[in-house]
Amino acid sequence: MALAEAAFKVAVARSTCHPARVEGAASRREFRGNPQDRAPATPPRGRGRGDRDPLRNPRVRTTRAQPRRTPGPAIRSLLGAVLLFAGAPAVAGDWPQIGGGPGRTPEAREAASPEGAAPAWRASLGGAAAAGCAVADGVLVAATRSGEVRAYDAANGTLRWRKALGGAPTTATPALAAGRAVVATGDGRILALALETGALLWERAFEGGARAAPVVSADTVVATLGFPSRRLVALDLRTGRTRWEVTLEQLAYASPAASQDVVVVGTDAGNYQARRLANGELLWQRAASGRVLLSSVLVEGDSVFVLPGGASARLQRLALDGGSGGDWTLDLPEPGRPTPSWSVVGWTATSSTPALLGDGSLACAVRFDALLDAEAPFGAPERFVSRERLYVVDPAGPRVRWYTDLAQLDAPTHAEVPDLGTLPPPLPLERGGVPWVGVASSLEASLRFFAARDGALVGEHREAGRWAEQGALALANGRLHAVRADGGLLALGLPSNRPPQAPSPLGSAGEIYLEASPELRWTAAADPDDASEAIAYEVRLDDDGEVLLDDEFAINTAPGQTTLRPPPLRSDVTYTLRVRARDPSGAYSPWSRPRTFSVSLVPEPPRNPRAFAQAEWVDLSWDPSPSDFVRATLLSWRALPDGDFGADLELRGANGTRVEGLRSGTRYAFRLRSVSRLGRVSAPVFLEVTAQPPVLLGGIAYAALEDALAAARAGDTIQLAAGRFLVTAPAVLPPGVTLRGESPHLTRVAGFGLHDVFALAPGSEPTRLESLAVFSGTRGVAVPAGARLELRNVVFYDLDTGLSVEAGAEAIAEHLTVVGAKRRGVFVAGQLQLGDSLFCRNRIGIERSPGAALTTRYVSVCDSEERNWLGAAPGDTDRAVHPTFRDADLGDYRIAAGSASVDAADPDESVGDEPSPNGGRANLGAFGTLVDAAPSGGSSGGGGCALASSGASSTHPGLATLLLLGILGSLGALRGRSTNRPGAAR
Repeated sequence: MALAEAAFKVAVARSTCHPARVEGAASRREFRGNPQDRAPATPPRGRGRGDRDPLRNPRVRTTRAQPRRTPGPAIRSLLGAVLLFAGAPAVAGDWPQIGGGPGRTPEAREAASPEGAAPAWRASLGGAAAAGCAVADGVLVAATRSGEVRAYDAANGTLRWRKALGGAPTTATPALAAGRAVVATGDGRILALALETGALLWERAFEGGARAAPVVSADTVVATLGFPSRRLVALDLRTGRTRWEVTLEQLAYASPAASQDVVVVGTDAGNYQARRLANGELLWQRAASGRVLLSSVLVEGDSVFVLPGGASARLQRLALDGGSGGDWTLDLPEPGRPTPSWSVVGWTATSSTPALLGDGSLACAVRFDALLDAEAPFGAPERFVSRERLYVVDPAGPRVRWYTDLAQLDAPTHAEVPDLGTLPPPLPLERGGVPWVGVASSLEASLRFFAARDGALVGEHREAGRWAEQGALALANGRLHAVRADGGLLALGLPSNRPPQAPSPLGSAGEIYLEASPELRWTAAADPDDASEAIAYEVRLDDDGEVLLDDEFAINTAPGQTTLRPPPLRSDVTYTLRVRARDPSGAYSPWSRPRTFSVSLVPEPPRNPRAFAQAEWVDLSWDPSPSDFVRATLLSWRALPDGDFGADLELRGANGTRVEGLRSGTRYAFRLRSVSRLGRVSAPVFLEVTAQPPVLLGGIAYAALEDALAAARAGDTIQLAAGRFLVTAPAVLPPGVTLRGESPHLTRVAGFGLHDVFALAPGSEPTRLESLAVFSGTRGVAVPAGARLELRNVVFYDLDTGLSVEAGAEAIAEHLTVVGAKRRGVFVAGQLQLGDSLFCRNRIGIERSPGAALTTRYVSVCDSEERNWLGAAPGDTDRAVHPTFRDADLGDYRIAAGSASVDAADPDESVGDEPSPNGGRANLGAFGTLVDAAPSGGSSGGGGCALASSGASSTHPGLATLLLLGILGSLGALRGRSTNRPGAAR
């Protein structure tokens, strides 16, 4: 980086004609002077004391302003290619970058007069400075040469934060935008700091280094990087990501300017080029005489104004679109060369960025630097003379309207001469249609203010020392801000327009509004110059505790308005509100103190609740509320029909949960609600579920068997999972529908207190009932007249009548097990084909009504209390076998190995899924042909109709099951609970 710095200083020295040595008179004659001042061919060998110039001593000498008018027509309207902005807009902004805007002219002008300017506050940067300052949102930001960035309250100069960057010297003025301070350093870094706090937001490192300010336009940062990179880079303002970069043919240290998606930059050798801001595409380039160094261009409307330095000062107008129509070049009159003229061995013009004044004229400052070598030994200049001049130009001519000399310097060493190759640009001021121009000297800490029309001096302010070499002035909020080379900060108050005081938001901190667009209120700002009805306001809201960095909502109100309703705000978010006032002249007050508030809305409830039930628990799932401010889902439930809702369970971050400890077969109502972070509760959504295994129809789970039956159509199959199902009303089976369980041992349907557990609806298509057990009711299945039923692999127990086929009904039943019927196992008044079935220990096994059609095959009826057959007789293949059950006390009616009913079914029937060895013949009863069938061989340990293999044969076959269900139900009523399971339920 030392090499880069050295290379830059050499480039400046060459461009300003300050060589370390000058080779004789021939070199001196290369520089043109006035004809009357040309040097003799040979310098005198000696001279007396009287030949010395009165400016020989190293001091600054100020020339009092005596503007010179140049002949020409009166100021006229600016039309065509030179049409410029000539009227100040009604509102103003801050001064966020040099020149006041990306085109190096204020995007909006603040009405202010220089008359009566006086210091409002002073502060210190704590170190030497080369750059100026920028002001935005009430914050002034400046940087020291050593790389420390400081931010001050622009109203009073109070230090707000400081950030040490280190590295190579920092000479570039910061650029402020969107709550960010963008700083380019001499060692090639470009970084963004939070304007409110100074926190580092992003940082990029490049080869080379920046000397002049970056420009910010349309969320894009563009900066030049000098030796050795020669690059022009464009970065995203918010992220620092590279949008594009190009390598220039020449070194570039000047600050770019931007307008209308075009960025214009000058290179060191006098070449200007325009590129598209969005992608860096080269649009045009033009060669100009002279050297650019650090001065920027001025872009206004369709015009680009350039003022390169070098051997002379020439102001030029170029077309922003690259055309040549309306282009012009204007030579600016030079001051006389120092005397004796023959001793001038170097002469160069160092220029400022042009400025656009309020009447459409242009102002620019030029410093003419001369090297004098009048004493032996020749070849080593011993005098360095600088003279500054301010010009105001009418671009419609073009012509110089007037110019005036400013400060001048006569020094014995080059170190006294500013070496950064630019001057502070003039500052436009205007009030009441009267334009002025302010100018800061590069040779002394003086500020002068002139009338733009005639050059009359209207005000002057002086400080000790010098201004920073790139110390562009900043006008913001009734104050003129300047930076001295020693790091001193000065704010001059302009009495012509004093800024308003800060307003104050009304309402308590942390207030909660119950509407999305609450009315926000604040006090009217006091203003020393204007009535309250004339004061407008800028209102900003954000949810991160500050409003400068990427605010969520910003609006400028009409004058006199002290209330507003913002667009709908997000609920349950803490907003920070700040307000600042703006007077009719464009000066802003400081921001108000922050006030926090929230909006609290009622959230939307959860959506699409679903359930997956088992006998004693239910898995609930739901889609989350579409409201993004929900804290949790509230869940409560009650037993139907008349239970009360219990306390809410608060489920955070979950869209599903398991509720355990329910009473098997009981129907429950579940209530789901959303609760916001601020405690507001949504409307409820309800879901009724019976605590039972899942019921599937077409792959869709239903909360209850009756719901699935209501939705089923002919040809559909309803699948009941393993578990117990309680039917609270007769389950009506539609014609053509199949109801299938997992197996007669695993799927059981109970109808406590019902006359019919299942009843069929009449229809031509048969209803099918398969692989389940039916218990606890008066009749297990009732087949009315006009209905058709097919039964297979069904167990009936603990009923008055297992199957009742009424007159006019048809039924086919295979592989039934009917046990413990208190009246009869099967009653037939219609038509029944019965096969491969077991009837054991019923009061009456099979009863046939007169006129009924009953066909039986391989049916075993045994151990009935009164009669095995009533109104019917066994067929040729029917015989009484005495089965042994695995555990009848607990309702396990699977056949034990070695039972007489094993391999006793119709030999012509397939064994189905019976396990091996199966003897090639199915078993009798409900488990024949199923995987639960007992294998062939083995011993049952005894014969007879063993209802309880444990030996408790005196116990009623369904009593143990009933007792067990009753105990579990009582426990469920006492300990119903939810197990929070984030994610979807199973």
